Amino acid sequence: MERTDRLDADRIQAGLTTARVGRSLRIYESTASTNDIAWQFPSKAEHDGLCILAEHQTAGRGRGPNRWLSRPGEGLLASILRIDCPCHAELLTVAAAIAAAAAVEKAAGSRPRIKWPNDILLEGRKACGILIEARTRGKHRDFVIGIGMNCHQAAAFFDGAGLDTPGTSLDRETGRSVDRNHLAACLLNCLEEQIDLAIGDGASMVERWKQYSNQLGRHVTLTFRQTSYSGTCIGIDPAHGLILQLDGGGVRSFDAAHTALVRQLDPDGV
Repeated sequence: MERTDRLDADRIQAGLTTARVGRSLRIYESTASTNDIAWQFPSKAEHDGLCILAEHQTAGRGRGPNRWLSRPGEGLLASILRIDCPCHAELLTVAAAIAAAAAVEKAAGSRPRIKWPNDILLEGRKACGILIEARTRGKHRDFVIGIGMNCHQAAAFFDGAGLDTPGTSLDRETGRSVDRNHLAACLLNCLEEQIDLAIGDGASMVERWKQYSNQLGRHVTLTFRQTSYSGTCIGIDPAHGLILQLDGGGVRSFDAAHTALVRQLDPDGV
């Protein structure tokens, strides 16, 4: 079926309310990775907030060894460059997750959940993933925020993909076709809002995370530096990650860079 939402810079920017994020925008027909392109631009301050979009990626990265899979025109593949951003990487990950969840809610009308640290779920299935990359340039700390959203994929696309979390798309969950240009504008607007909040009021942003969290109040098993821990999620620390009330007693936080979720239970133990 022919799509009517081919990515269009003018349509996206017409929907922006941002001062910085997305005001400079480049769209590619195909590229290996939008993150790689974004990393070509951090040497000039005017590129702060640059957004790279692509109709297709041939080597999109996920967390760890994972890849982000998408066919041409079926997803929203975006990388946003923030130059010398005064924000801890852990908090920036939370900000990006909230922004992605809020954008899905606004553009698609669905209520998403955040699976810490970087997945957005609809009905327990993954619709969006986030990859934060950081590089030091002298005294500067630059970030590229990579976000992939499944928009038009049918259920068959995810069959046999070997995903750790079952995948889905916005169209599949809502029963209608989401407009990717509208979704992109919502995402960039929400992202600037959440990054500004992360820089100025991290505690308020954590409260926003709690509203979307898929872990809060649930029993979680995770691995941290190759050691397994289990406990109930009681919150998130802006600088140190997910906070667990451990089964064996005590409270401990786990940063996203060195942690992988293994299992979680619903509050009733299911």
